[in-house]
Amino acid sequence: MIIGKATHSGLVRSSNEDSIYVHECAADEAYAIVADGMGGHKAGEVASALAVETISSFINAHYKYAMSIDDLRTIIAQSYFEANEAIFRMSTQEKYRGMGTTASLCFLTKDTLILSHVGDSRIYCVAEDSLRKLTKDHSLVADLVEKGEITSDEAQVDPRKNVITRAMGTDKLISVDIGTCPYRGETILICSDGLTNFVSDEQILNRLKKEYDLQTAANDLIDLANAGGGKDNISVILMKNANAAQA
Repeated sequence: MIIGKATHSGLVRSSNEDSIYVHECAADEAYAIVADGMGGHKAGEVASALAVETISSFINAHYKYAMSIDDLRTIIAQSYFEANEAIFRMSTQEKYRGMGTTASLCFLTKDTLILSHVGDSRIYCVAEDSLRKLTKDHSLVADLVEKGEITSDEAQVDPRKNVITRAMGTDKLISVDIGTCPYRGETILICSDGLTNFVSDEQILNRLKKEYDLQTAANDLIDLANAGGGKDNISVILMKNANAAQA
């Protein structure tokens, strides 16, 4: 498994409310999580850390090598429910009231990619000359684009683009988007909106095409986001399974 990861507070915010996690379950199976917290007085930092800790602990406790994709999906979904409950319970305390977090996870096997997410942290597939978004943002502007009320270009500069419609811990029950797709050795990018709000898809693709070392590429993407303004926390995870089945 080839992995590059980086997170940075950006150039404006004093703290980093993003949390990232990567775990190699076996030589040819691994997963990664990016969580982008929200809430004042470091509550966002607490929410994202709790999401990553709870999700990863549940998966690691129940994972078995070469278990079926259906069983993996079930475990991942349950880990999100456990995390949501933990965050929601903590958010009833006054100092954490209103906190929440996004959570995007991808699990790589030799031939399958399992995706799960809540919020607007994204997962992309990078192959040859294309950057393909695999997740749909749970955000107000994404809904407006889907309804045809604004264009994708307008969404990029819309003042409401940071309004998310689904987050971990803000409600007692959570709906998790989870799915699978074939995997043939592509590079997978998981990132918070601190990257995508300040770096275009074209810039991301051009940088990944030029740099084959994934750790260097992750660092470069952080630098690009900061060069673009760095007004938010930035998190990037790049993954590639060198033992993937070939098409």
